[in-house]
Amino acid sequence: MSRVNRKFSPEERLSILQEAERKETVETSRKYNLSPSLITKWKERYLTKGAADLKYRVSC
Repeated sequence: MSRVNRKFSPEERLSILQEAERKETVETSRKYNLSPSLITKWKERYLTKGAADLKYRVSC
């Protein structure tokens, strides 16, 4: 099984977070084929620094 790196726009990430709030994180992660820990990481970033921190991260 190969992994595909997908990029979500900040708006898409925020939408996924809002859906995870309405439903369960595990259910939402299965729908989008994401790990629950990634959604939790996005949520922590959003709660600490706001929507501006949901943009792409570039590794050095």
